[in-house]
Amino acid sequence: KHFNMSALLVKGYAYHSHHTAYLDSLQDNQRLLLFRLIHTINQEQELAAPMVISYLMGWGDTYRSHHYSPVYWSSFISALLKDFPAL
Repeated sequence: KHFNMSALLVKGYAYHSHHTAYLDSLQDNQRLLLFRLIHTINQEQELAAPMVISYLMGWGDTYRSHHYSPVYWSSFISALLKDFPAL
């Protein structure tokens, strides 16, 4: 199944805002909102919770333990030929 993520979030928020009593604490309201949105995404998209949190926090969709730098092929070949001219 494929769904529009924004539409799912709006649908879940609209349902819970009409069927839930108002919470006095803004922090509790925001925490509950995030929980409900994550639950809505998980229910429809079948995504893992860490992926949902990563998406909501803007951390990207990949996990890397290292930072990579580009290696340019021409520089590699010239360094190789410099050290091994017989090639």
